[in-house]
Amino acid sequence: VRVPVPVRDQIVVGDAPAVAQHEAAAECSGRFGALLVDRQRARVMVFEVEDLVAEVDLLDELPRDYDVRGDRDLGDVSNHVSALVDRHLRRAADLAFRAWQQHGFDHISLAVPEELAGSLEQLLHPYLRDRLCDRLPIPPTASLAEVCEAVRAEEVRAERRREVLLVERLREAVGAGGRGVAGTEPTLAALFEHRVDTMLVSDGFVEEGWRCATSGRLCVKGPHSPVTGDRMEPVEDVVEEAMQEALTQGCKVEICQNADLDVLGRIGALLRF
Repeated sequence: VRVPVPVRDQIVVGDAPAVAQHEAAAECSGRFGALLVDRQRARVMVFEVEDLVAEVDLLDELPRDYDVRGDRDLGDVSNHVSALVDRHLRRAADLAFRAWQQHGFDHISLAVPEELAGSLEQLLHPYLRDRLCDRLPIPPTASLAEVCEAVRAEEVRAERRREVLLVERLREAVGAGGRGVAGTEPTLAALFEHRVDTMLVSDGFVEEGWRCATSGRLCVKGPHSPVTGDRMEPVEDVVEEAMQEALTQGCKVEICQNADLDVLGRIGALLRF
């Protein structure tokens, strides 16, 4: 089965699907747009992981020889050229917005000369500015392979930045004694109480634990259930079980590569109440 990101070799035997690595892969499978613009050409490319979903091109040629002949030969044409370039940037921004309407993408990055970047960013629709990531370190004339590689690298960086914000929210919630818990046992308790909104788990985190067959309560320590007092069943990976339970409850599960989450206990949850 082809998956969008590298996975670890893993064998799981149990009575429920092993979802952790699939959940991590799903987080990396959104769509990403790239807008490549110079003074005459614009290209919008939409990727889903490494697959090109859509590509649209635009060409607004400057009057012949404007880019190669000097002002002495042509007279002062700078204002005219500036107006044409501005019109081209507006059309490029509109092209990107139409691509977003037709194909949808979660993020977009620009590949544009420095002297045009500020103007182009301001011309983008607010919906696109909200999705704007760092610029791609490639020329607007880059090949498909070069664009794909640059987009993939920026997509990973964008995911890491998003995880930093999530973990910061968790740390603040835990520190304030509010709607946040950190560590395996507090997270499992909140999950049993159906209080979890978003569960954060460090990538690759595995821990043995227990499950109460009667109540479904997951625990780190056993063997007796804190709910019924009955003897619980050991589970090889209580973190995997917790993610499966969270998804069953309709919670969001975020697999993170973040050192601060590791310090907090490698697992935590933002709570509904």
